[in-house]
Amino acid sequence: MAILLAAFSAALFGTADYLGGKASRFAPAIAVTLMAEAAMFLGTVVTLLVLRDPVPPARDLLIGGAAGAAGVVGVLALYYALANGAMTVVAPLTAIVAAVLPVTVGLVSGERPGAVALAGVALALVAVAMIGGAIGRPAQSTPARLIAMAVVSGLGFGALFVLFDSASDDSGAWPLFMSRFVSVPILLLAALAARIRITDSMRRPL
Repeated sequence: MAILLAAFSAALFGTADYLGGKASRFAPAIAVTLMAEAAMFLGTVVTLLVLRDPVPPARDLLIGGAAGAAGVVGVLALYYALANGAMTVVAPLTAIVAAVLPVTVGLVSGERPGAVALAGVALALVAVAMIGGAIGRPAQSTPARLIAMAVVSGLGFGALFVLFDSASDDSGAWPLFMSRFVSVPILLLAALAARIRITDSMRRPL
């Protein structure tokens, strides 16, 4: 079941990243990210109302907030890189970094997956890199700053995964709610600081 849920989650993340990256070519990345995070925030509110999860300890709430901040960094960096660089280079590189960080943290913290699992992880990373052209073909058309943004995005997503995993099992949807509760105000302040008018961005033709 865990593998199926992970695969379904990966498919949803991939779809969201593709759509967000395309939208960021026509509107500022901050505006696109803010609208996406606001929609997800409403979704988490509905989820909490339906599930009625009890409020967990403050530690889990803080973990959720930290995950939200990491997620903002990841999404902003990804959308910016996708809007300005080659998707076939940016997306795989982000995925590689986002996968390597949780695996590394797990190994350092004492997790010991079997040889087959480790080989599968290694093959998956190599496959993603080869499909995207990150291995075997120099990414000369992608500026170094966009490569760096893709790496930063991967670190942000990887940190989000690690933080969510560290929340207690009975915390329910509260860490996810707190992540959006933190990310939306951060993005709103960033949009205001950058003097981005969200309503104008929404009117731009795609």
